[in-house]
Amino acid sequence: MKKHPLKKPYVSVLLIGGILLAAALLLFLALRADRRVDSVQVEHGGEQLTRQPVTSIEHDGEWHKLRKDVQTVLLIGTDSLQDTETDPDLDLYYNYDQADFLALVVFDDAERTCTFIHINRDTMCSVPWLTVNGMLGGEDIEQIALAHTYGSGGEDSCENTCHAVQNLLFGLPVTSYACVTMDAVPVVNDMIGGVTLTLDEDLTDLDPSYTKGSRITLRGNAALSFVRARMSVGDGLNLSRMGRQRQYIAAFIDAFRASAGNDDALLVRIVEKLDKKLLLNLGMNQIRSLSDKIREYEILPPVIPDGENRQGEVFMEYYVDEASLWETVRDMFCEDPSA
Repeated sequence: MKKHPLKKPYVSVLLIGGILLAAALLLFLALRADRRVDSVQVEHGGEQLTRQPVTSIEHDGEWHKLRKDVQTVLLIGTDSLQDTETDPDLDLYYNYDQADFLALVVFDDAERTCTFIHINRDTMCSVPWLTVNGMLGGEDIEQIALAHTYGSGGEDSCENTCHAVQNLLFGLPVTSYACVTMDAVPVVNDMIGGVTLTLDEDLTDLDPSYTKGSRITLRGNAALSFVRARMSVGDGLNLSRMGRQRQYIAAFIDAFRASAGNDDALLVRIVEKLDKKLLLNLGMNQIRSLSDKIREYEILPPVIPDGENRQGEVFMEYYVDEASLWETVRDMFCEDPSA
């Protein structure tokens, strides 16, 4: 296995799902599109690769036809550490942006529901890696968060992350994405007046007033700390941190809806404030459609793939229960052969 240059001990920074779910979709889905994307093209060293439409996926030797009334958007929250570099000794092309938050938002038009599959950043799967020329060099089994470190940190890294998620989900096509950087968290949090929630665990390691059952309003960097802290809080596991993310998601959506209402000016102000922190590959028609759905569809509880944590040589690794994950993919995305 090719050794990844970024595998060194540090506490990574986690961008919250609430900002991604609400900001990336509610804030700019209705307002911004740089271009329309009907097929996804990725340039690797001058060679342009086009993903053809996928209508079926294979599992255990059987092909399953995909539903046409389900759409997805991959939400990516990045953790920036250092400047982009290449390392000729490793023959890799990489940057220092890890995908510390990943969620696949699923829009079911038949049921008129919106669900997101919350993916543990420590999940071990087949991750594509790029050479110094930007070409696809191969794939290794490593933490899915590292997929975004390959490439420039821009569109190519987002595409690489989409490929890794697609590998994890049995070849399910993942072509649309919205990516935002960690420093967007306190900005958006404060522009909606803060986020209020009731603590379901003791977090006095973060703040002496954060006792279990306390009702707090998160503002500024306190919002980021609430969802980024891991090693110094509780059992130190990313699964526990993901639980705090989901609590924040629910509270954030409530706060955003209460603040925004029909006030499009709030959306404009937030988008202008975060302009350079956002990256997406959705066309205007897609954006308008998804914006309507996120407002009108029922938002269902998040899906968290079953699995187990294992201590790797240096880092914690998460291994999904493939049988359970396949059931999720089959039930959400595949046609019922008996129908």
